[in-house]
Amino acid sequence: AMFSTSGLTDSLITQAGSIIDIAGNTDITGSLKITNTGPVSILNLISFNSTGGGNYIHARNSSNESLWVFGANNINDDRVSLSQYKPNDIFITTNGIQAITIKPNGDVGINKTLPSAKLEVGGDIKASGAIIDSGTTTLANLTLKSLNSGYGGGGVIDIMGGPQDFVRYETNVKLGGGTTVASQVYDMN
Repeated sequence: AMFSTSGLTDSLITQAGSIIDIAGNTDITGSLKITNTGPVSILNLISFNSTGGGNYIHARNSSNESLWVFGANNINDDRVSLSQYKPNDIFITTNGIQAITIKPNGDVGINKTLPSAKLEVGGDIKASGAIIDSGTTTLANLTLKSLNSGYGGGGVIDIMGGPQDFVRYETNVKLGGGTTVASQVYDMN
């Protein structure tokens, strides 16, 4: 026999060709390895719930504490999610390089292993759309702040465009208390 079914009262293990079906609750002691002689190996999690949710992989330690869940562990939710239950980082690695880091406090690093902001990027940022300030003020704010500056100064903006581009920028110099002491508006056409 390929499988020992002794003591399995609520499970059914069947094989049809190269497909093995495990129905019910079955504990596997040790490792489960899926090897296919063809070009594709598949692990299907099939729920009999019509909404499509409830399929997930749940990792636990030897004390049965939850470590992480990958999938939709709610029968009414078919979104794919990754949930970390311990205060550890989540990594996405490609080609041996840690590409994305998510800290337990929500800070995200792209090409940064120790992000210290809600988004920290190690490299150039390219946007095909606008960068929009989602605050409630009427003015959009973009602050360039060097690490050695206490008030947001020390930034450089390079504006590259064609001869028909129009650029307007305003500078405000502020003291530590927030009082504006100088303002200048520049229009370039």
